[in-house]
Amino acid sequence: MIMNQYKQAEAVRYILGFTLGILAHVRQWWLVYVALAGAFFSISLGIWGKDFAAGCASEICNVARTVEWEAMSAGLFGLSGGLAAIVVIRQQINTAVEIGIWQRVDTLLVDINKQLAKVEDFCVACQLFVEEADDLLQRMETQDETELGEVISELIAFRRGERPIAEYLLIGRQLLDNRGVPAAIADSFERTVAALERLYAGLQGGIEMANLQDYCATLSDCVDKTSAAMWKHKRRILKVRMPSITLPEGWEG
Repeated sequence: MIMNQYKQAEAVRYILGFTLGILAHVRQWWLVYVALAGAFFSISLGIWGKDFAAGCASEICNVARTVEWEAMSAGLFGLSGGLAAIVVIRQQINTAVEIGIWQRVDTLLVDINKQLAKVEDFCVACQLFVEEADDLLQRMETQDETELGEVISELIAFRRGERPIAEYLLIGRQLLDNRGVPAAIADSFERTVAALERLYAGLQGGIEMANLQDYCATLSDCVDKTSAAMWKHKRRILKVRMPSITLPEGWEG
């Protein structure tokens, strides 16, 4: 169906994000884990070292029999606690710095975010419309005209949106006519509005199932391109207003 490829992409992104999160965690805490491993190893050596070294006269065996494992393990546990405190403090500092950057970004973009609010609402509505279409098509038991007609009626009503789809079309066209969209994203947004208009006209005219899927896929692609154009526009504004700013994670590029 329409959204299966997007769900698969989301699953891949989740797995990749989880893996990167584990790697980032290990990179920050590996010294703590090494100290803890050393402490547990010294305890094991103290408890079972004499048994393993029985009958052995080498230097390593002599060390295993005479090692002060209580003092060694206590020292390593203390070291791991100190390292853990350093890691936590470093994380708190990084979090405070990141919050400060986000607050600065919000301040610099307050007018841009206000200008793009209706554009973002329109794009969210389009994506919800595509998701609703996919869910309805997946629940279809057959592909006869009667059942497809019921799906079309549900889509025209657009129960997931805050208003009927016709009103969203009116808002999108008004934004274009009144030049309420920045020039940097006007082309991609106009293609999104046109894709929704074509889809809505097809619903009213009795669209076939294959065409409905194609129109929804086109609309979703247009929304993705408009979203990317908005991010790029915001990054450009940030770089113009504060060239030295370090962009938060996810804003680079």
